[in-house]
Amino acid sequence: MVTLKIFPLKSMRLVSKLTIVTLLVMLTGCVSVPVWESDVATLDKKGKGLTISEVDKVLGRSSVLASRIFDVEGATYTLRHYEISEPTGQVASSYKCEKNGTGCVTSYFPEYKLAPFSMVFVGISPKLVAWGKLDDLSKSTDPQVIAVLRQLKRSYAEYELLRSNPGVRCKLQNDGYCLMHDK
Repeated sequence: MVTLKIFPLKSMRLVSKLTIVTLLVMLTGCVSVPVWESDVATLDKKGKGLTISEVDKVLGRSSVLASRIFDVEGATYTLRHYEISEPTGQVASSYKCEKNGTGCVTSYFPEYKLAPFSMVFVGISPKLVAWGKLDDLSKSTDPQVIAVLRQLKRSYAEYELLRSNPGVRCKLQNDGYCLMHDK
């Protein structure tokens, strides 16, 4: 076994270590960037009718986890799935004392969890008609959301299945659904 020592991690400050680890993870492409509450607030201000490119500008680097396009009752729908980062209400802390005796510092930071977040677009030139956490969209009374709710839930479930089972592949069918099969 060969060990490659790129950085002297023991002598680096914690912030520097975390920065390096974050950069390495981001460079590997393994991390999706969630939607934040501030992004949702901006969408709420701009309202319905945004195009996909306008939504992409609002969300910045947030990662689209899955996207589906299909027809329901003669209307073309585009569904996009994301994850939203939301506070859990709990606070984590770390405690560090300096070796030279100058004192100790307690740092507090909120803990976050990821929840399913989806957007519903309608039309050939898709316009945003609804957005929110999957649970909230399930309670919607908007006819356009109700019309596509079953497909929305199924589409997200397919994404979750593919994400959690790397050996499973998806072949899209004519109805927009995914036919699961092994490699």
